Amino acid sequence: MKIMMVTNTFTPHVGGVARSVQQFADQYRKQGHQVCVVAPGAVGKRYHDDINTIRIPAAEDVGGSSFYLPVLTKSMEANVRLVSVLFRPDVIHSHHPFLLGTLARKLSDLFKKPLIFTHHTMYEHYSHVVSKNSVAPTMLKNIPTAYANMCDRVIAPSTSTLETIRSRGVRSPISVLPTGVDIEKFSKGSKNLWRHRLGIPENAAVVGHVGRLTPEKNLEFMASALKELRKKFSSIWFLIVGDGSAKKEFEKNMKGVSRTCFTGSLSGQDLIDAYHAMDVFVFSSYSETQGMVLAEAMATGLPVVALKAPGVVDVLVDGTNGYMLELENPLAFAKATAWALSNKKTLSEAAKKTALEFSQETCARKAIELYKEVGYTPKQNIVNAASFTNSLLKTFLR
Repeated sequence: MKIMMVTNTFTPHVGGVARSVQQFADQYRKQGHQVCVVAPGAVGKRYHDDINTIRIPAAEDVGGSSFYLPVLTKSMEANVRLVSVLFRPDVIHSHHPFLLGTLARKLSDLFKKPLIFTHHTMYEHYSHVVSKNSVAPTMLKNIPTAYANMCDRVIAPSTSTLETIRSRGVRSPISVLPTGVDIEKFSKGSKNLWRHRLGIPENAAVVGHVGRLTPEKNLEFMASALKELRKKFSSIWFLIVGDGSAKKEFEKNMKGVSRTCFTGSLSGQDLIDAYHAMDVFVFSSYSETQGMVLAEAMATGLPVVALKAPGVVDVLVDGTNGYMLELENPLAFAKATAWALSNKKTLSEAAKKTALEFSQETCARKAIELYKEVGYTPKQNIVNAASFTNSLLKTFLR
């Protein structure tokens, strides 16, 4: 099968969507399918891409974030069309509802092939990036809903995401399909590699977090909870993996809290070894549509403590593989983390079993089956709606 994936964010950018696209593309190829990825790329940078990857020139660090803003000129769009004609896709899979997402819709009509859209993100949590306008959160709910209704099938990374977008008015058929985790790869790591690098004792209790350090990740609450935990257990170490626009603020909030280590952004085996250096994984974000990092953490045998949120509820079973809190209470979060540390052995076994449900191979096979069953619907009657929502978002990004 020939699959064209269109995305506004792709590796080496570090983020859930970029990793999801890369992982599905890798799995599709392993299973004998051909993949063409259309994604942004900074001018002048070299990428170690597959031959079928098309990079669209893009502006960097939009709104002070790590995201790229692809600039699709008429000549560049013509080049993409030419390459697409040579590739001849069987399905177009869009990963964003705007910018290159509009290109995906046009390609679907050009080839009369199904348009699939994965609703990865609750964009209203990112309104601080695009605009300070008070209507931005509402617009960032309405745009992906309108786009989803232009598609032949919508993929929700979790059941909770399906319920949310359905309540917002998505009428297109929706299938639940998480990204998946390389279980075998994440299960093999070194507990002491990062401990030795950072001076953490081998027998110390380590509470860790992995993710972009950006405002939508609710890091102010995370810092408050970790401080409460430190009050109770002075010997605990904190290991924070990630980078982003809120890193300095997070470091400021953690100032004076000894035994706190920041590694910066990690990938590959370094990331896996960092997970293995932890004893409990903590998470406070409300903006995730799937618990990808939670599944990764569980694949390494880590119990998880997190706030109840979309995505989280599909992975975390309260009292079984970790602890889920209904409310933002730093003291309660600290107590839950202490409980997870004291019950690590039992919770760890349950976490590993949960991770098996999210294997990459299984998720990729399900995606291929979904592609084969979806038919194409002409979309010319909603071109104006697509252009309108796209123009609105570009206005906010200026």
